[in-house]
Amino acid sequence: DLVNDVSGGLLDSAMFSTVAELQVPIVIMHYRGDPKTMQSLANYPPGDEGVVSAVMGELEQRVAAALRAGVPRWNVIVDPGVGFAKTPQQSLACLR
Repeated sequence: DLVNDVSGGLLDSAMFSTVAELQVPIVIMHYRGDPKTMQSLANYPPGDEGVVSAVMGELEQRVAAALRAGVPRWNVIVDPGVGFAKTPQQSLACLR
């Protein structure tokens, strides 16, 4: 069993506590806005380093929230969110 949360816990305030209670791994994906607005939120500092640094920082915040809710670190998988609030070039930078 595994929870794949494409919102990184942002759309359901009980997500992380529920996952902690269920004791299952969770994929925390980088996510900005909502399905209607996310593509307009692909604004990051310039260059590949800018997008990678910003995505890493935002994912670190979501991981910290999961850990505070009781999700063990070994049950956390991060996903850079290819195509979610990123241009194709920004997504590729995150994968490199």
